[in-house]
Amino acid sequence: MHFLFLILGCFTVSLFGKSPGVTVKDIPVSEDTSIVIKKGAATKDCIEYELVDGQDEIVGDPDYDKTKARLSWKSACADWKKTFRELNKDNQVLAMNCNSPEMAKEETQFTFKSIGSYKIKTKKRETQ
Repeated sequence: MHFLFLILGCFTVSLFGKSPGVTVKDIPVSEDTSIVIKKGAATKDCIEYELVDGQDEIVGDPDYDKTKARLSWKSACADWKKTFRELNKDNQVLAMNCNSPEMAKEETQFTFKSIGSYKIKTKKRETQ
């Protein structure tokens, strides 16, 4: 008899009980989208970031000695990276690379240069 009441009670609860669920409408899927679900009061603090890829030309000083010209390029590469690190206050630099240099010779002087690439995240907008 107790077993019958237990089964009827469970059946009744399953009919009238609400199960948790989430309904998502009108969210564009053409771009990357993040959905955050939190328990408690609704918050509207949201920061959108944009990833930016860029390139810079890194050029060493010309020199008559090929080895010194390459060392000059290495120094220019180190200075370029140092400048990025100094500007990296909010950890927005994700990647940076000086890439391999190419040698150019004008008359008797050698110059090494490369195209450095970087990826940074920037604040697109902040909603509250």
